[in-house]
Order: sequence, then structure tokens, then C-alpha cells
Amino acid sequence: MEIFQLLVNSLNKDEARYYKLLNSIYHKEETRLDEKLFDYTKSKQGDYNDDFAYNYMYGKNKNNKNSFYRLKNRIIKDISDALFIQNINKDLFISAFQLIYLTRLFYQRNQTILAKYFIKKAEKNIISNELYELLDIVYAEYLKLSLLEMDINPKEIIEKRNNNAKKLNEFRKIDDVLAIVNYELKTAQNYRSKNYQIIEEIEKVINSVKISVEIKNSKRLNFKLYELVSKKLLNDEDYKALEKYISKTIQKFNQLNFFDKSNHVTKLQMLTYLANSYFKNKKYDKSLKTAEKLLEEMNKYDKYFYDNFYFFYVNILVINYSELDKQKGIEVLEGLKESRIMKSTGFYELFVYLNLSVLYFDTKAYKQAVKNISKIFQLKGFETANQELQLRIHIAELIIRMELLEYEYVLSRINQIKREFKKILNKAEKSNENLILEIIQKIIKHQFNKRSKINIKEYIKDNINKLRSNKGIINYYDWLNLKFNL
Repeated sequence: MEIFQLLVNSLNKDEARYYKLLNSIYHKEETRLDEKLFDYTKSKQGDYNDDFAYNYMYGKNKNNKNSFYRLKNRIIKDISDALFIQNINKDLFISAFQLIYLTRLFYQRNQTILAKYFIKKAEKNIISNELYELLDIVYAEYLKLSLLEMDINPKEIIEKRNNNAKKLNEFRKIDDVLAIVNYELKTAQNYRSKNYQIIEEIEKVINSVKISVEIKNSKRLNFKLYELVSKKLLNDEDYKALEKYISKTIQKFNQLNFFDKSNHVTKLQMLTYLANSYFKNKKYDKSLKTAEKLLEEMNKYDKYFYDNFYFFYVNILVINYSELDKQKGIEVLEGLKESRIMKSTGFYELFVYLNLSVLYFDTKAYKQAVKNISKIFQLKGFETANQELQLRIHIAELIIRMELLEYEYVLSRINQIKREFKKILNKAEKSNENLILEIIQKIIKHQFNKRSKINIKEYIKDNINKLRSNKGIINYYDWLNLKFNL
């Protein structure tokens, strides 16, 4: 996929709207070919093709090829500008550069009062956000201004710059700490089997590097460590250690007043990880309480990250209610069907209908279960889902229809599924999916032929243990165990 297509399709709704708004201000042409090409590319998503786009824009006029490529390049530039302007205050580094640029601009115009205003603002902003690499640039700008302004003492600036150089040297040690911790995490592959106390070990590594207390308690070091360790624990699926680590880290960050608007997204991520860890550790009440805390935080800062985390919030509710109160889980999901956020992304719709079908199945409301799973096959999110997931959804439908005694339909669908997913099933002949399809066929044949010599219960008993490592939408092992009282 080329850069033009990637860039256009990377924009979310807000960014696309902002691009068009900004574009309408700068470009006043009556015929907006840029918007026409932008909308065409956006509508095609992965099916975009330059030749088709060219014909759509200009017909078969071969003389406009250069115009077409210039138009694409202009759109790339305009999108880049719009993204920069829209997001300038969301990135601390870029915001600081903006202030430095304004300092330089007014210095060049000989408007030193304005230059001093912006350089002081830049210095304060950079120090508060620990962007010490940029301070060297700030002090260089101060020294230039000292040539024009008597109230700027160059000796003080030089002393500040020297102190900052020392601090920068210490901050480079942060990279040393992170590299060592990362190495320890990668090489120690068996934390759980040895009851490895990961948090304490990490603290030992940090303390072994000679850095100041100020650096040890810096946002920069602590947030980078959090990112490193949490990813490792997630990859290891070590939810007990993750719960302990996130709980301790949130407490520490609160005590040090680390959390603010600039890192609010990280706080929301931490609460999401914590709620999911509680769930994995079967602490369902704590998980739900953490979800409510997550919702409370999502409402802060004018709900700026609300949409980004709404799915995670709902997912936490659903997985917990699937254990505690399935009917309540159904109510949550039914309420989501018409929500703006759910309709904005095909994956959300897939999530809602899939979980509804499972919860209705668990409550033996099989007609409602099949109604919801049938809806999935009409969704765009299903078309774009990977084939393994599609296969498991089809098998979940078969299991639901087994409970509705629709045996003839199930048999015909098994043959279709085997043809449609032949490559996947052939690659893993002994997979859970192959086995469950075989078991379902034998159950139906046994039902149709009451004189069958196959002892279906014994056959399932002999094979059911292979299904313990289940990844099905509906748990294959649990379904057979309940159905045949094994």
C-alpha cells in the first residue's frame, strides 16, 4: 500500500473533518478535486487503485496524469499540515518546539519583548515535562537574546546550561537502566515457576545504577519502566504479577503527582490493565470497581479519550457479568446496539453480537443466540476478520443450532465449512476445530441411526481431553461435558 493511500486511510473521523475544514479555508476553488480524490480513496480503503482513481477523476484523458500526481502530493502535504496543527498541543515535544520557533520568529523580527515571553514559556514548559534535550536549544536562544536585552544575564544562562548538561548526562543513565531491565526481562523466562518477585528485582536493577534521587523519581524513567514491564507481563500472561505491579505503580504515581492531562491516556491504560488482571485472577468485584474508576477518568478533560476507551470499559463489564450475572451482561450489550460508538467501527459491532450470542447460549435462550450470531455474517467486521476467527464463529453457530435440533442444516453447513476453510483445516488436522466438527458429525449420525454401533458417549470421552486447550467462541469442552454428563 503506497504512502498516499496509507495516509488518507489513517485519518479517523475527527481528523478527516479537520483536514476538510482547514482545506476549505486555504483552497477556494469551486471544483474541489482534492476533496473528490480524498473521499474516493477513503471509500475504497484497501481496494484503492491509482488507475481506477485516475479514471474516476479525469475520465480517460491521458494528458492529466501529471496533474493527478501533483494533486496526490498536495493532498499528502495538506493532510500532514492538518495533522500537525490539530495535534500540536497533544505532543509535549512538538508543543515545546512551537514555543522555541515563536522565539526565533520574533527575534528575527527584532521584537524582543515577544521573543522573551515565548522563551520563558518554553523553558518552564520543558523543565516541567523533563524534556532536557531541548533546554540546550532554549539556553542558546537566551544567549542570543542577551546580546539585545540588558536584563538577561549571560553568566546565569551559561550556569543553567552547564547544570542542564550534568542533568542530561544523568538522564542518559536512564537509557542504561532501561536497557539492563529489558535484558533481565528477556533473559529470565521463568518468573512464575520460580516465584520470581519481578517488582523487587527491577528496583534492585535501578538502585544498582548510580543516579540521583531526582532522576529515580522522574516521570520519564518511571513511565518508561512502566511501559517496559507491563508489556513483558502481558506477553507472559502473568496476571498475578501484573495486578501487583500496576496497583503499586498507580499508587506511586499518585503520591508523586505524576498524572496530568499530558499522560492521561497512560492512566486510562493502567486502569484497563488492572481491571483485566483482576478479572483473570477471579477478583470480579474489584474488576468492576476498577471499571467504574476507568469510566470516571474517561469523563475527565472534556472526555477527550472517552471514545478511545469506551470499548475497553464495556468489555470489562461484559467479561465480569458473564461470570457473575449473565442477564446483566445481556442488558449491557443490548443497550449498545444503537450506540454511536458501536456503529463507528465494524469490530465493535462484531464484539457486541458475538458476546450476545454466547451469553444467550449460556442462558439457554438458543433462538436469541442464533438470531445474534446470524447477524454477524452480515457485518463488515466479519468480512475483514481473520479466517481463524471466522471459522470459530461458524462452529459456534453449529453448536447453537445443535441445541435447536437443526441436524440436517448443521450437516450441510459442515460440508460447506470444510470446503471454505479447507486450507486452515488441512494445515492443522488435529486441531480443536477439526475434532469438534468430527464429533458433531458423529453425534448427528448417531441421532439419525439409532442402531448405530458407535457408543457416542464413550467416543466423546476418549477425545474430549484434546479439547481442554480450547479457543472456541463457545467452549467445546464445557459444551460436550454438560451435554453428555461426562
